[in-house]
Amino acid sequence: MKQLSLLIIAMFFLKCLYSQKHSEYNIAVGTGLFKYAGTDNTYIEPYYSSVNTNSVAITAGGKGYANNPHGNKAGFSYFILVGMKKITKRNFLWRYSISYESVESKKCINWLYDGFSYYKTLGGECLLRNQFITLSPNYGYRFTNKKNVNVYCDITGGLDIAMNFFNAHEKTYAITATNNTVTNDDLSRTNGGFHPLDVRANLQAEIGYNRWGIIVDYTWGFFTGINTTIGSTPEVNNSRFLKFGLSYQLKSTKNKKPHNS
Repeated sequence: MKQLSLLIIAMFFLKCLYSQKHSEYNIAVGTGLFKYAGTDNTYIEPYYSSVNTNSVAITAGGKGYANNPHGNKAGFSYFILVGMKKITKRNFLWRYSISYESVESKKCINWLYDGFSYYKTLGGECLLRNQFITLSPNYGYRFTNKKNVNVYCDITGGLDIAMNFFNAHEKTYAITATNNTVTNDDLSRTNGGFHPLDVRANLQAEIGYNRWGIIVDYTWGFFTGINTTIGSTPEVNNSRFLKFGLSYQLKSTKNKKPHNS
């Protein structure tokens, strides 16, 4: 947290060095590839991809839960964003945004566990979906084309502070050696995949013409604030999110003339 505080202080200090030239207000929508990466990759099966059940569930089919539902493969994810940019006379810029993110990861389920033994599955998958309201303070630079001032490229970096006010949705199935199916469909804040907070480093590039822009954004999480994995290792799972989006500028103060009193 000390490094995080120093980064925020440094960003605000840089802001004070340059005077503002104009502001822009925009919206953006897009999709992306979201997954989790464990902090220690030395752990192997069955710890990373197992479903904890009971003996009845294994023999007759029934309900279970994934010890570690955080997927190392990307599912379907999307975001909606509203933001503001402040561009200085030297083309440095501040970008503030708030967004809604619905992110999904998935993983294979290779083992079942009944509290005593592990059983190899014939197949299985776990889908984990979380929803975040994300605040993004970023700082960067605008590259412009002198021959065509309507073309620009914004490169920014900073933070994504993603807060979860919703339920996590864990949907899991696994097929036993006797062709019985163990399932779980849990929408709650108490399952192993719920994250109340996800702080990520952020790097974004936006190439635009007039009011329209194309966004490529990559974030990598480094702080969740809580260990939500249930009885499994690795215990810490950090997010990775590659976003692709389309932005539209709603308003700009660039061409406004000062009011004479």
